[in-house]
Amino acid sequence: MACGESNLTCQLSFYPLGTEDYERIIAELIAEMKKAQGLEVEGGPMSTFISGPQEALWELLKRISQKADQKGEFVFSLTVSNVCGGGKK
Repeated sequence: MACGESNLTCQLSFYPLGTEDYERIIAELIAEMKKAQGLEVEGGPMSTFISGPQEALWELLKRISQKADQKGEFVFSLTVSNVCGGGKK
């Protein structure tokens, strides 16, 4: 991804609470993230990295938090940077 003034990189970990069906819920949210236009999404064993324009990233985070809320209680662990991997040059 090309660096630019309005790019961010986000590291996101999602933890559904009080459910044994956590793997399915996590997989659904990752699939939703990968549908995002204009963002790079890279899954890892413990977190997902998302890079791209600020507005698109924040809109995606809003959308997936709303979807997660429909599934039950959860915790998001989120780190956002304008330097690491997608920020200013």
